[in-house]
Amino acid sequence: MTDDAVRIAVPIRRGLSEYEPAIVDLVNAFAERALSALAAAGAEVLVVAADDFEEGRSPWRSEFDGLLLLGGGDVDPGLYGDPVRHPTLWGVNEQVDRFELSLVRAAQDAKVPTFGICRGLQVLNVARGGTLLQHLPDAPLAHRGLPPGPPMAEHAVRIASDSEIGRALGVSTATVRTGHHQGIDRIGTGLRPVAWAADGLVEALEEAGTGTFGVQWHPEDPAADAEPLARLCRYFVGRVYAVKRGDGPPNTPPPA
Repeated sequence: MTDDAVRIAVPIRRGLSEYEPAIVDLVNAFAERALSALAAAGAEVLVVAADDFEEGRSPWRSEFDGLLLLGGGDVDPGLYGDPVRHPTLWGVNEQVDRFELSLVRAAQDAKVPTFGICRGLQVLNVARGGTLLQHLPDAPLAHRGLPPGPPMAEHAVRIASDSEIGRALGVSTATVRTGHHQGIDRIGTGLRPVAWAADGLVEALEEAGTGTFGVQWHPEDPAADAEPLARLCRYFVGRVYAVKRGDGPPNTPPPA
């Protein structure tokens, strides 16, 4: 790694006491794979504690060049103006939500790229004034594994060929691993949908030309093909590097 390596902040929760042990193991395994892929793409990963938050104080620091948001529990509906809480909500932690929303907004102000995965996409959308569907039906398409089976499901997505994600993956359709019961409803300011499931649900958003994007699926699932995650991380790190340098095209790769 060179002195020019980009530094990407990744908020990680220390306390997961409200999660079942199997879910904790899954969250940790997903996070480990994502962080490894970022490092393999040439980034220096800076883990920040998502449990710590001070209202009114910007969490952004000058050494952060980019932001990765991972999966986890549901976002508190009150933070996007919905007073009704669906009974299926799980893992809600308002302190963590406020921290991550503040981090996304500070990153936007600092004009650095952000990459969101699953919950990370939802946080990105809420930070831009968007809203979420609190619970998706099981049919006609299951976006999560259904009991008594495993928590993950697979389905196809259609990807806009002119999108950041389409360029990163080099495909217009893909079969993805998903495990979410919530989804994008109203799309936040500055974001556009660039991938969709067969039932019409938005599966990815991006802000054109900035290197900020997110996917609803889990490319970091250890059961998934490793190459799409590697492609997304290489593309993201390249965009972060280009923004940091300010003198390269959008796809400029990080230094070897």
